[in-house]
Amino acid sequence: METCYLCERVAVSKEHVPPKCLFPKDKLSSKGFGYRQNLIKVPSCDVHNSLKSKDDEYLLFLLVTGMYDNDNKEHLFTNKTLKAINRKPHVYESFMKDLKPTLVKNKLGNIYETATFTVDLERFDNVFHHIACGIYFHHLGEKWLKNSKVISNALIDLSEGNQAINDENEAVFATLREGFETLPSYGDNPEIFKYKLYSKNTEKHLLHMTFYEGIEVTVLLF
Repeated sequence: METCYLCERVAVSKEHVPPKCLFPKDKLSSKGFGYRQNLIKVPSCDVHNSLKSKDDEYLLFLLVTGMYDNDNKEHLFTNKTLKAINRKPHVYESFMKDLKPTLVKNKLGNIYETATFTVDLERFDNVFHHIACGIYFHHLGEKWLKNSKVISNALIDLSEGNQAINDENEAVFATLREGFETLPSYGDNPEIFKYKLYSKNTEKHLLHMTFYEGIEVTVLLF
């Protein structure tokens, strides 16, 4: 009898990790073809799959509104997320706590107006804990039932006087990129999602994920 990748309940379905909604269909792709080839699926119970659809929607919203991207991310935001906001404004209002306009300078030195909002960090960490555990199960054929620590370059603090925090975060990811550089990359849709896994021993593992070729999330399993 097959059990869930994240607990000992009986598996009743297959869960996509990461969620399938992150991968554009043909009409939502900037290239005119879809990115749903060989998506990763793991056995799941109802608690860890069917009942977390709102978390999948929240994750997609966070990723497509992030500062780092490629054309596919922009295309998803314009053709999927904006339409969903118009259909369900009350849902997306809950995603954008403390929303306010903000001026941002990009890496080229150009200043443009965008908006900032407060991320639900507990929910953010929980979503990526699930994804990391699913990738771990897929990759190694074992369950990870212990702790995790999530960091991401998508979490930028634009409050006045906090640039040092952002610089430190970027330095951490520069070090991580260098450390993961020689490891093999996995994922059949790398323009949307790819990952690298480093296992030092049976007790600690580092999973480095890249979404839309710019948003990076590293999860320490310990």
